[in-house]
Amino acid sequence: MIRRAVTLLTGDGIGPELCAALRRVVSAASIPLDFEEFNVQTAASNVGVETSAPDALKSLRRNGLGLVGPYATAVARGHVSLTRSLQTVLGLFVNVRHCRTVRAAPPYAPIDVFVLRELTEGYYKGLEHLVLPGVAESLKVVTDASSNKISEFAFAFASKFGRKRVTAAHKANVMSPPPLELIDV
Repeated sequence: MIRRAVTLLTGDGIGPELCAALRRVVSAASIPLDFEEFNVQTAASNVGVETSAPDALKSLRRNGLGLVGPYATAVARGHVSLTRSLQTVLGLFVNVRHCRTVRAAPPYAPIDVFVLRELTEGYYKGLEHLVLPGVAESLKVVTDASSNKISEFAFAFASKFGRKRVTAAHKANVMSPPPLELIDV
């Protein structure tokens, strides 16, 4: 088996504990991974030894594969999360999650789906501001360009992995429609 280098950003809070458990699982399962571990501090972090974020970024680019433990986000101080910053800097626009049953009784078996989520728009844009003291407004932005990009990725992904169907999901059921006179028919 070919060994693979993986960048591991341990996170803060419970992150280091979860990453230690991950290392034990990988070792016990004899998965051929070599971790390049980084403890990158964020504005919300206050423990641990600080590692240079540029070094971690170089490692992520070199390895092309990274795992990130949970990081606190200093929301009250207006800081963007480390995860969101990495997505922007590395041009990451989709989160891919494979969901499948290992053992399940009917009617739940077998489940084997991939969930692809767009990461650059909607509320991920971070376009928020205070309207009045105690009142915040957040803009949900969706563009044709990003919608097309995730759609093209989804169809290419389905083709590459032998999937026969792509389903698009949205949250229109929880979003108020515009007034009828504003809709072009």
